[in-house]
Amino acid sequence: MSDNNSISNLIYTPSKSITYTHIDYIAGLFPRGGISVVAAASGTGKTWFMFHCMIQASKGLDVFGNEDKAYKSLYFHGELLNGVFDNRLRATQHLEPDVTKIGILDGKGLVIEGNCSCSLSEKDFRTIVHKAIQESKPDAVIFDSFGNFNTADENSTKEMTEVFKWLLKLANYYKIAVIVVHHLRKKSNNDKDRKRTMDDISGNSAITKFSSAAYNMEKLSVSSSSSTTKTKVSVEQVKTSDKYQAPFIFIVASDGEEEDMITNFEVRDANDDELRPVTQQTITQDNQIRNIILPVVNAKNEMRASDIIVEVHKVLPEVNDRIIRDVLLKMTKQGEILRPTKDGREFVYTLPDDMKEKLNAVGAANL
Repeated sequence: MSDNNSISNLIYTPSKSITYTHIDYIAGLFPRGGISVVAAASGTGKTWFMFHCMIQASKGLDVFGNEDKAYKSLYFHGELLNGVFDNRLRATQHLEPDVTKIGILDGKGLVIEGNCSCSLSEKDFRTIVHKAIQESKPDAVIFDSFGNFNTADENSTKEMTEVFKWLLKLANYYKIAVIVVHHLRKKSNNDKDRKRTMDDISGNSAITKFSSAAYNMEKLSVSSSSSTTKTKVSVEQVKTSDKYQAPFIFIVASDGEEEDMITNFEVRDANDDELRPVTQQTITQDNQIRNIILPVVNAKNEMRASDIIVEVHKVLPEVNDRIIRDVLLKMTKQGEILRPTKDGREFVYTLPDDMKEKLNAVGAANL
């Protein structure tokens, strides 16, 4: 063992000088420097979901529509049927992605032209991956799907360990998010109602062992009316190394057929309720609501939620009741307001003593 690789050089002693390391999450889901797996059965909408993530990231938004940094994606697609991938791209152009931040590499074309095996376990394709990353300089690299870029035995611990170790080195070396689109095992009739886990991801456990994040997708429903087809899919995080993500619903709505097809995406919470993205505008509105609530509750000493909503509507009549309740919940979690009792079915809110003192001294806007 060389001096550079000696055990003494690998051991360190924790100290107060260790600082927090910020980890970038591409589209809010996929950590830079690690592997993420997105798994679902065929026909669930994995590729549509990755399109949504890629388009949002190009526009400086996360998957939920929250403002974020803009990220560049390099998409390796392995569609075997000519034109399918291009048709899907065409169907989403009205969403106005920043095309300068999206790169597409046709894996099928590489195979047909005889340039390489297009397998992540083969040296010739790994060389192409390196060159593509060096030229494109992406923040995220997507392989859709893993089966189209793999000739190794996905049930072999040895072979999957070798492939995923290489992908992890790739993620670390280029400081990118590597995203592998994969399949879920089929459920038997006896466990069709069982909740999915990361063990349901097809192949050897090395696939998830070397991944930092994993998401399972399951189709909830498909509905059609005239020329519109709407597919609802649940997305659930089944592995994370750092950031918890609550389950949510992804919706694909397609209008028209073939070259006329227009596809739209929507993300809702697990209860199928509309999400409210965090933008500068919503932050400003939340602060306005907060600055109304604090002096009103202070003056009344204690108030029911319905009375607080009435007071906010006097100043901001257009604000939805749910938004006001969300702000109240956030203020409660931050300790700015208390809800110690219930009056019938409603919480009664009051201010903690230290907040009353600060409010009386400087006013709500200066807190």
